[in-house]
Amino acid sequence: VAIDSKDDMVVNKGWTAKTNRSPSDLVKELEPYCCEFLFTDVNREGLMKGMDFGKIKKLKELTQNKLTAAGGISFINEIKLLEELGVNSQLGMALYIGRIKLDEAFVSLLDFSKNNGFIPTIVQDEQNQVLMLAFSSRESILKTFRERKATYYSRSRKMLWTKGETSGNYQEIIKVRYDCDRDTLLFTVKQNNAACHYGKYSCFGEKKFSFQKLYDVLVDRIKSPRDKSYTSKIATNENKIKQKIKEECLELLKYKDKNNLVWEVSDLFYFIFCLMVKNKIEIKDIENELWRRRR
Repeated sequence: VAIDSKDDMVVNKGWTAKTNRSPSDLVKELEPYCCEFLFTDVNREGLMKGMDFGKIKKLKELTQNKLTAAGGISFINEIKLLEELGVNSQLGMALYIGRIKLDEAFVSLLDFSKNNGFIPTIVQDEQNQVLMLAFSSRESILKTFRERKATYYSRSRKMLWTKGETSGNYQEIIKVRYDCDRDTLLFTVKQNNAACHYGKYSCFGEKKFSFQKLYDVLVDRIKSPRDKSYTSKIATNENKIKQKIKEECLELLKYKDKNNLVWEVSDLFYFIFCLMVKNKIEIKDIENELWRRRR
């Protein structure tokens, strides 16, 4: 829920109309109906005046929900102070004019006081399979952000190293997160070939199968048809896919035992995935819809 405040009163209609409600009143009233508040101090928005931390602290003390603050953030140190309060930051003018750089702001929040100034970094792929553990320094993290390829610090060689610079097995950065203590990082990457220096996909084992990997194979077969590929052939006619789904539904309802049920469900999932790929529906779309329906 977004709460915009001007002169300590909530405003609406594009900040042009005042209400008779205070931000504190609305936070108390709406807390049971949302999971997060976005609070904007309109008096400071875009003016680079700095944050009113007393106001933010008061709101944070009123709610167990997440809180994001906007309006006036001008320096990296303010982001750090908000983080210490357990409040997220939303930046605007400070980014536009180059006062704050996102990569430097992120690094400033991390705790380098442990592990001789380095941060353990867990690396996982897009399906959350853990690939490896490495260590990061301030410089390696900044290089990772700027080049979009995972870069780490080698404690044995005492130098930065970009994964794949000799093997070609680069890790394209998708997302970087820190943990609750801000002393450990989680890299989510798109792994090219193997992550392990012994040639395995992961330092913790081989590549795991998942629905996403099946989906990716179907995408490849449909985008780049192959002569002997059943998927490539059936994907040319959506009506054939629908007919197969009907057939598999009937076969599933007539299952004989657990093993047969597993077989029929697998067949059904395959054709449903074909239909999804044809209509550009991704697995995350289904996951998001089911998450939305949860109780």
